[in-house]
Amino acid sequence: MKMMKVMMLIVMMMMVMVMVSEGSIIEPTCKETPDFNLCVSLLNSDPRGSSADTSGLALILIDKIKGLATKTLNEINGLYKKRPELKRALDECSRRYKTILNADVPEAIEAISKGVPKFGEDGVIDAGVEASVCQGGFNGSSPLTSLTKSMQKISNVTRAIFYSNSIVKEEACGSSWPSLALNIDSKACVVSLQNIQFNRGRTCW
Repeated sequence: MKMMKVMMLIVMMMMVMVMVSEGSIIEPTCKETPDFNLCVSLLNSDPRGSSADTSGLALILIDKIKGLATKTLNEINGLYKKRPELKRALDECSRRYKTILNADVPEAIEAISKGVPKFGEDGVIDAGVEASVCQGGFNGSSPLTSLTKSMQKISNVTRAIFYSNSIVKEEACGSSWPSLALNIDSKACVVSLQNIQFNRGRTCW
């Protein structure tokens, strides 16, 4: 009886997979974030996005955080010469963005690589916090406002993906399929679950 239920679910999932574009889970995943358009834009700009699973999408966004932090540090270094009167605030920002690069990003990557993405939340959240502290260090107008706001937005989107239903479903599918020795990959399970919302629990059926 149990095997019959399993086989029925497999048939349903295969039918859904025919109707959805194979591979890409960008849009259904981004719908669970606070900024759908930004999320889709960032993920579509990376060639890995179209074939990535949910953890892969999170890694792409972490790379975006890393790239933006590097860009901001370069901007800070240039401002030392252009705006020497801002040295104290720039020193603080430099420390904050180095923390993002040297602590927050590695922490988030390690959490995903170990299969426990929920433990990467602190690093992702802190990236946004560090940017906010940097912004608050200027008395008056900040020359880094655009960059710090971008970091906060990307951080919020990335955090949502880390803890969206998608990543919980992916963990569930990844642990359930192998136990039944079925030749169905976890990504297929995620795509199907996201589109038919078959089960929001910790298992695929």
